[in-house]
Amino acid sequence: MSRCRSISRVRRAQIEKALTMLNDAEKPLIVSGGVLNAAAEDLLVQFAETLGVPVIPTLMS
Repeated sequence: MSRCRSISRVRRAQIEKALTMLNDAEKPLIVSGGVLNAAAEDLLVQFAETLGVPVIPTLMS
């Protein structure tokens, strides 16, 4: 499955809710899983750096 298809399945409302939660959090943190399998490491780094939010990978990240 291509990355574009995966992203298109996520509803806009879910993305907006996640961003609101990250912005409203006193100590935001991204716990990532499946990033390596999805070959999305670069996207995660870019996202986390843009928001200034630290990332903790899971064992299967």
